Amino acid sequence: MSVIQKWRTEIEFAIAENLINPDEADHLLERARRADRSPLDLLMEIGALSDETLNRLNDKARTISRLTPYHSDLPPSRKGSSHEFPVANWDRYQPERFLGEGGMGKVFLAYDPRLQRRVAIKFVHEGREEDARRLIREARSQARVQHERVCKVFEVNEIDSQVYIAMEYIDGRSMTDQAVDLTTRELVEVVREAALGVHAAHEVGLIHRDLKPSNIMLAKSESGAWKPYVVDFGLAFDWGEDSTQMWAAGTPHFMAPEQALGQEGCLDPRTDVYSLGATLYWCLCGKPPIQGSNALETLARIPQDDPVAPHLHNPRVSKDLELITLKCLRKNRAARYPSALALAKDLDCYLRGDAVSVRAADWSYLVAKKIRKHRVFATMLVTTLLLMIGAGIWNWNLSQRAALREDFVRRFAEQAEEIEAMVRFTYMLPLHDIRVEREEIQNRFSTIKQTMETAGPLASEAGNYALGRSHSALGEYHRARSYLEIAWDQGFREPRVAYSLAQTLGALYHEALTEVSKIKDPELRLAREKELRTQYRDRVLDLLKLVPTEGARFPEYLEAMIAFYEQDWENAQELLVASRRKAPWFFESYLLEGRILLARARQAEIKGHPEQTRSFFQRARQSYREALKIAPSNPEIYFALADLNAIQTNFVNYHGGATDALVEEGNLAIDNALIANPDSYPAMVRRVNLDSVALQNRINRSEDVTEDLAKALALARRAQSFNPRDPRLLKVLGKLHLQRALGRREKTLDPSRDLAAVWAIYGRIPEGHRDHAYYVTLGLAHKIAADHLAQNGEDSLSQRDAAIRSYRQAISLDPHNLQGKVNLGLEMLSRADLVTDSELETNLRETATVFREVLAQNPEHMLGHYFLATCLERLGTLYGEWDLDPEGEFMEALCHYERAEEIQPRVPNFPQGQAITWHLLAKDRWSRGLPYESFIQKAEEACERAIQINPGFGHAHNSMAVTLFWAANAQIKRGQNPGQKIQRALSTLDTAEEILPNLPQIHLTRAAALEVRGKALVDRNRSAETTLRQALASIDRALEEQPDNFAFHGVKGSILLWTGIDRIQRGKSATSVLLQADHSFQVALQSHPFHRPSLIGRSWTWLYLISDLRRRAERSEDPAHTIAIEEAAHVIDTLAVAMPDHPDILAIRALYHGIRQERDDVKKGDWAQEGRELWNRALARNNWPHHYWKKQRARLKIDP
Repeated sequence: MSVIQKWRTEIEFAIAENLINPDEADHLLERARRADRSPLDLLMEIGALSDETLNRLNDKARTISRLTPYHSDLPPSRKGSSHEFPVANWDRYQPERFLGEGGMGKVFLAYDPRLQRRVAIKFVHEGREEDARRLIREARSQARVQHERVCKVFEVNEIDSQVYIAMEYIDGRSMTDQAVDLTTRELVEVVREAALGVHAAHEVGLIHRDLKPSNIMLAKSESGAWKPYVVDFGLAFDWGEDSTQMWAAGTPHFMAPEQALGQEGCLDPRTDVYSLGATLYWCLCGKPPIQGSNALETLARIPQDDPVAPHLHNPRVSKDLELITLKCLRKNRAARYPSALALAKDLDCYLRGDAVSVRAADWSYLVAKKIRKHRVFATMLVTTLLLMIGAGIWNWNLSQRAALREDFVRRFAEQAEEIEAMVRFTYMLPLHDIRVEREEIQNRFSTIKQTMETAGPLASEAGNYALGRSHSALGEYHRARSYLEIAWDQGFREPRVAYSLAQTLGALYHEALTEVSKIKDPELRLAREKELRTQYRDRVLDLLKLVPTEGARFPEYLEAMIAFYEQDWENAQELLVASRRKAPWFFESYLLEGRILLARARQAEIKGHPEQTRSFFQRARQSYREALKIAPSNPEIYFALADLNAIQTNFVNYHGGATDALVEEGNLAIDNALIANPDSYPAMVRRVNLDSVALQNRINRSEDVTEDLAKALALARRAQSFNPRDPRLLKVLGKLHLQRALGRREKTLDPSRDLAAVWAIYGRIPEGHRDHAYYVTLGLAHKIAADHLAQNGEDSLSQRDAAIRSYRQAISLDPHNLQGKVNLGLEMLSRADLVTDSELETNLRETATVFREVLAQNPEHMLGHYFLATCLERLGTLYGEWDLDPEGEFMEALCHYERAEEIQPRVPNFPQGQAITWHLLAKDRWSRGLPYESFIQKAEEACERAIQINPGFGHAHNSMAVTLFWAANAQIKRGQNPGQKIQRALSTLDTAEEILPNLPQIHLTRAAALEVRGKALVDRNRSAETTLRQALASIDRALEEQPDNFAFHGVKGSILLWTGIDRIQRGKSATSVLLQADHSFQVALQSHPFHRPSLIGRSWTWLYLISDLRRRAERSEDPAHTIAIEEAAHVIDTLAVAMPDHPDILAIRALYHGIRQERDDVKKGDWAQEGRELWNRALARNNWPHHYWKKQRARLKIDP
């Protein structure tokens, strides 16, 4: 993220917090550019936001910055501060993590071992004495307030000259962030509770002065209710003291008029009542009561302008709630609630449905205001009103209003019934596009709303009921709930309202249960289901019991609903059968029956009865099919059928069995739902989710999904236009971008753009929706970024660490979920490439432990087998390098690779893993002089299986080429003709390069294969110059992509070595090229000092340097020759220490002794004797390369 992008993000946060208007954004950004300072710093400077708000917004900005790859289009404005805990080795508190930073100090999460609780600790910045005093003032102020709705202060103290306060840690989010997820009723409850906390502060003489949504933190209780906490008493002061604090401190949009005017002596509890009212107004209307074009204009307007009535912004606001809000916002303090407690009591009356105190007082307030403004007119009006006053007129007015209200109830109820009938008729027609009918119904909605607007409050209750009931019939349950709750809160509590609201909440309950069924951890799933029962089911039952069965249209259906929610499922089914005898066309009966059977299936699964579970699934499916026979154009029934198949698919995946038919039926159901309504948002979300799962399965099989992935993304974006903030859609949209990023990385293309999209999209998902799957996807995005960096030879450590953190967070949320453990183990496996050789064994064994835990939970987990095999394969390779026997690890790895292939035979990676392991076994057996040819044959067969599964799997072609050129090299060393295998290797590489043209490993393999061809030519005394030049070109191309890859440098050294050998064999000087070879080997050994091929290659290089110098020197005492022998001695001694018994090392040492015997007449016999002993030991260890060593001895002109 660039500096400008970061500043724009900060400005967006400021707009969201109502700190500035959107029109001020460009001006603020320009000021930030000129001053080269953060916009939030500038707002802090003018007092437009508090320290707590700055702290939280900076934390948000840092989160976005961490998730967005950085690039700079401006020089950085200044260095960021350290986030390290400022006190080392502190026994009082144990630091856990950094929480945030404000203008005054930094906040950390810590653990209090004495009291065994987590606390938030705020430290003031060093050298800021005024801030230290303010921090102490804030702590003392807040500590005086002892109330469950005020954030507690536990301690204020000093350590190492640093002032700190320890406070209650609230695991939640601010009201600003959370409000979108709360209903109006919940928001009112939050303000009521916050008012009680503020009243507690008033009782100890404190005025908060900065009450606003962002200073009310929300956390969920065990019952699922929202618990508010008032925070940030940094601006609080005691109105009983002679205070000279800044009057204008606070947030302009939520300031009382006396605060905005700077009337310090007028600040009292009613100042906070105004701010609570402004917060309530913001909750109801989505904006503060008074807004200006900038902070100063806002301050100027607050004492002058009256707020717009809330119902003009939000017609669903009830009259009682509007009057309560406006009473808080009166300019005259005396006209406001006298205390926060009085406000809380009135809000409580409203929530209980009782009369509110503000009703009576409000008329006198409005009339008095009109009189002051229009005195002459008011005098005439009073005279006229006196003539009209009379009990008869008043009673007549009440009677007329009641009659008019009843008329609206009757008319709106009739319209709702007509809409319901129209919807039912539409659904019962053959499958077709229902958008024409829906448009007509939308027109009827508009008519109802127009009538409500014209008639005013008398029509509000019945109108909201009609709209809610109609939206419920259309399956738009969230919108239906909103209208029905308003009608209920307005006092319209007839049985029909209770019935419609119960049906709506019941549908939302079922929808939430479907989401919960995706949680794999049984304990977490049961806990969430318990929360949902409290949130939905209990209230549904209370509402249904308000509906008399004798007056119900379908009494048996009503009783069945009650029985269903009471979990008397058998009785519920019997009642539904009885209801269908009277109304066989009532498809809702079959839909409810399907839900009952699905609930019974869930219960049977929990009790461990899989066969019974399958039976209930099948019976539920049959009920949904019967419903579709009646209403084939009803999208909701298709949703139910698709959800059932998805739930059963998860069940079958866990218990074993075929899922193809379930997936196919689920897909068909969603296809039909989209035929019925192509604009259906729920259908699009389900379609995109199913597509994402199918695409992932195809990606796992290494299929090309580019075209279908683009279609899925297009559909997801179309769905987003209907509901851009839905966390469910944001999750799957991010996952689709992740899948495209994965596809691009597999083709060695840059995935950064899609990864940036993942981070941006996931950054918009609210904290409360960040579940296990969220962190798994986030971890995968970091993993792909790390893999891409590593592929290009760049440092991937920070992305690896980010991935591991995400996976650990996922596991902490769902310890029994295998996917998080699989991904954690995989990332640990990748991170093993970055650790030192001394740490590698421990790292691999810890990673293997993670995958063994996966297999302990699910022995049939194919990826658990695959990645455990990969760990064991790498351990075997490590042991082989240490001259230990690796066969046990390799054989166990093969068992797990083979088991993975048995579980899922269509994944090419599984046989490819076997091919690599068979190849490594062959190499190990070769090095020990044991038969190896059958292992090479098995490696080739495994590669062929992988290619047969997916001919487009480029890595399998590359593995085949590696196996073939190694086998060809072995044939050369044995004196056999390798031509056929070399040709096959190069031909296979051509195919691999067509599939993966930009993969450096392909160029590496081609370079190595051409080197083997060059060796074969040299072995037959033919020029290899052209072939080795081609090999150099290939390895240089690989090094362009990964210039720091030590193995690539080692291969380059080997190619240069054979170029030198070729030149010596043809009588040309080779000193220069051999020195180049030595340099390449040294580059490889700088990062990996014990890289065996480079150590051996460097030894051969110095032997040939001696040979070349000796051949060109007239006398053996040539200084260059002597230096070469000394350097060769040094290299070979290093080799002897590292691998004393390796056959190649023994042979090299024997040849070196042969050179020394020619130069040392005194010890000639000793050199010769030791040389023969070394030679015989080499042959005893491994006789396979006897021909190769003899050829080398001949080329070096060393006597046997």
